[in-house]
Amino acid sequence: MKKWFFLLLCPLLSWADLVEKVNDALSGIQTLQAEVCHLHNEKASSKGTLILKRPGKVRLSYEKPAPYFFVSDGTTCVYMDAVTEKPLYVPPERLPLSFLLGPKTDLRKHFHIKNIQTINRQHVFDVETLDTKIRLQLIFSEKGVLDGWHMVDFEGNHVRVRLINKKTNLSLKDDLFVFKQNPRWHTTKWGRR
Repeated sequence: MKKWFFLLLCPLLSWADLVEKVNDALSGIQTLQAEVCHLHNEKASSKGTLILKRPGKVRLSYEKPAPYFFVSDGTTCVYMDAVTEKPLYVPPERLPLSFLLGPKTDLRKHFHIKNIQTINRQHVFDVETLDTKIRLQLIFSEKGVLDGWHMVDFEGNHVRVRLINKKTNLSLKDDLFVFKQNPRWHTTKWGRR
């Protein structure tokens, strides 16, 4: 009986160890800059840059022709679609990647962790956000650093994002995270599209 109990407990212990490893690795990152490869429905691809500064600041911008970006100054997150020219203001805590925005990372405060696998020296976490119930896969390097994510959005679109050429703990200026409102743009609050 003790042997079976031990065998059942082993995956739980290794999950807990992996979660703590990732929490520690991410908590040690105060700034992050990375190139982004974004694949939409396995067809359309976009490239861009992710810049993050704790606490609360993040900017994700895409190269043309991709018409969108988002930026958070620590209090407000703005998603901008240049086609509709309608910025959408979103609470930063509603972002699936909000776990990167606090002073420290604790995955359990943001997600229900459904499964963890190690594939090709990467840790793949199947998670669900606690508040919005968004399901996604977070992909971490062997050292616990975020390599990318995969999710299905509310419209059923598959979105895969890879982070490459990551640079951590650089000195970043706060003005990188300021949204400059164009007077002709109309703004929309979250939930009022």
